[in-house]
Amino acid sequence: MRTPSAPRPKPADMFRMIRMIAHGSAVDAPRSFLSVLVDIFRGPTAPGSTITMQDALASSTYRDLWMSEIRVGDPALPFELPLLQTHEDIQEAAGEKVSLARYLGVKPVALIFGSYT
Repeated sequence: MRTPSAPRPKPADMFRMIRMIAHGSAVDAPRSFLSVLVDIFRGPTAPGSTITMQDALASSTYRDLWMSEIRVGDPALPFELPLLQTHEDIQEAAGEKVSLARYLGVKPVALIFGSYT
């Protein structure tokens, strides 16, 4: 039995995504729109990866990740992460956990998710 697949991204969504990638970020330098477009369709998506962008677009799992149902202002799901401490450029777990619940209503928290693969 086949599971229904998520809808393919619309061209306007793809255009916005490429424009955002081309703009750059705190860790990625700005690039030309054309270079981003070429990289998307060239594949594989990362050094050593066997998955091409065409594979990702054809996969319902990857498409579901593209189509976020989270909106600005939605409450975050509760989770805990190990608190990291840095000593002489080495990060290690400090032995305690940090949770979003600790900051709820106390101070603003920004969650930034990205892929470095």
